[in-house]
Amino acid sequence: MPLYPSVKTDGFTGKICKIATCSDQPRFLWTSRHMTQIDSQWLHDTLTDAAETLAKAIALIEEDPRKARGVLEHEIPELYAKLNYAVNTAEAGPNAINEMDHDELVAWPKDLPFGRAE
Repeated sequence: MPLYPSVKTDGFTGKICKIATCSDQPRFLWTSRHMTQIDSQWLHDTLTDAAETLAKAIALIEEDPRKARGVLEHEIPELYAKLNYAVNTAEAGPNAINEMDHDELVAWPKDLPFGRAE
């Protein structure tokens, strides 16, 4: 558990909505649209999986800078898919795999505004 509180934002505008310390309990994250319950343990687990992929990508480049192209072609798409999965399943938790199509699970999250043409 971190020694300092973590700042929570609404996930859309970056506006601070709550300051809380880590907990095993699901948290409520206020968005401008509604109150959403996040499965915090599931989000932690899926983000940890993504972090491991990022660590692998960094290690490959540190080991041999010539592997950069392979990292861009293999590890980075995997990292994006895992981050998208973490966001898309944060509310439903592990049951999302039974509720959502695979493409929806790893697609760019609908509520994240950056990276999309308006």
